[in-house]
Amino acid sequence: MTRIRPDSWQTRRPAERELASARKGVEDSIQQTIRKRLEEISSSYDKEIGKGQDRLKKVRAKREKAKSQGVKSGLLRKPANFGTTTGS
Repeated sequence: MTRIRPDSWQTRRPAERELASARKGVEDSIQQTIRKRLEEISSSYDKEIGKGQDRLKKVRAKREKAKSQGVKSGLLRKPANFGTTTGS
């Protein structure tokens, strides 16, 4: 078993601390970037979903309006046609 001399041990320890600190900095930077990108993706996704829902609401409202106008016009025509029955 080899012995580490005290002077070698003392110089190695700060280098290990620097390396650990550098690794921690890189890991933190990576995690921050990942978090930021996930937020951007989520925000973009939510925005697109909102646009689709708005379009759907508009189409449904337009369809409902057309449907109600069709019913109204049908009701207006039926009494006029009701009096002109041909039959027995």
